[in-house]
Parts: sequence; structure tokens; C-alpha cells
Amino acid sequence: MRLFVAVAVPEPLKKRLIKASMELSAFGVRPVGENQMHITIAFMGSVDPKRIDDVIAALHSIGHKKFDCSISGIGTFNGKVVFAKVESGYGDLRGMHEEFSKSLANGIKIDNKGYSPHLTLGRATPKTEIEKMLRFVQSNSGLEFGSFACNEIRLYSSEETPSGHMHREITSRMLG
Repeated sequence: MRLFVAVAVPEPLKKRLIKASMELSAFGVRPVGENQMHITIAFMGSVDPKRIDDVIAALHSIGHKKFDCSISGIGTFNGKVVFAKVESGYGDLRGMHEEFSKSLANGIKIDNKGYSPHLTLGRATPKTEIEKMLRFVQSNSGLEFGSFACNEIRLYSSEETPSGHMHREITSRMLG
């Protein structure tokens, strides 16, 4: 079972992000589906279903307080992933990532490749017109998407289907 912990994005903000994501598709970028709009805190990959209670316990042990999160600007990871930048709330998200990682039981690992809070908008494909995509990213580097109160974190499962990954919420935890 593939698991991850994330912050859900409220609908009004999600609509603005989807608009940018769809604009990227004009350059051959595969946009992220609406059900995949979230800010990942920790990705665990494949976890034995017998260990899900350990993951839930780690989620509920996070003692972080609610905070404001703002999304502003577009960037890219190596010209392959296009993302919206987390401005305020960046440090809080990093802190929750570290806290969750430390509270996981032995044998459950998270993907720890230089965690950088962001919101994926799309992924380059072999048909992507890279130069046009990069010009779009540069011209929208200061685009304001909006902000929201981050007061809840969620544990999701992710299942690969022919039409993309389907995410299902398992449980959530309100932040203090």
C-alpha cells in the first residue's frame, strides 16, 4: 500500500492552481489532476498494510500548531516537474516533515530526498516544448495564487490506475 501525508488545498485556491496547470498543457506538460492537488509532507511509498496503525500513530503524534500557508509563483525541478511555490508556511511544513519522520516506527521509511514543500502542477512528457514551458514558468514566477489556514494534515493511500494515481484519504488530524 503506497502512503503519503499531505495538506489538502481548499477549493478556491485549487481552482486557480488548476487553471495554471491547464495552461501548461498547451506546451505538452501533463497536468496534475484535481484530486492530486496537495502539498506532500512525507511520502512513504509502499508500506505493509499491517503497519498502517504505526503510520497513523506517527501522524497523530505531530504536535504542530495551525499556521498560514501562501502559494505564490511557479518554478521547475530540472525542467521535468512544474510546481507552485510555498511562500509562507514553508518552515512549518519542513518542521512537520521532520517531526513525522522521527516519530515513524522502525522499518517504515520516508522519501527524504531533500524535502522542499511545493505543489506539483504538472510533469514534462516527451512531447513537452521545454523552451515554451520554461518561458511560461519564468513569466509566472511571481504569480499570486492565494493563501489558506493550514489546520489539518491527512494520511492518504495512492493507487496507480490506467488514468493516473487515485488518492484516498485514510485519516486526518487537526492541528492545535
